[in-house]
Amino acid sequence: MIARLLRWLLFLVAGVMLGAGLFLLGQVMIARHFRAHVQETFFLWRGIGQISFIFQDSTTKAALWLNEIDEKTLRHSLHAAWALIVLGGLMALVVPWMKCGKSKPAPASKR
Repeated sequence: MIARLLRWLLFLVAGVMLGAGLFLLGQVMIARHFRAHVQETFFLWRGIGQISFIFQDSTTKAALWLNEIDEKTLRHSLHAAWALIVLGGLMALVVPWMKCGKSKPAPASKR
């Protein structure tokens, strides 16, 4: 009984790790996409956007915020996301094959 509960809990943890990794990977990709758009914008428009930040819509604010994140942090987050995805995926593949309790031996056939 305890082994089945432990297996179920490990499978749940694997799913959470896989989901968290995918979510973090999505956030990093969106951040890079927004940063690319801000970097391609003419520097004067970026300056005006920073000065009039309070009057900008939420998409522009998010892009300007994400432009402030340095590339080293995004790279670290990308590595963490892939680590979570790989570990969660491996756990999700391995946990179902764990033995849960004593298996009864097969009855011997009578001849």
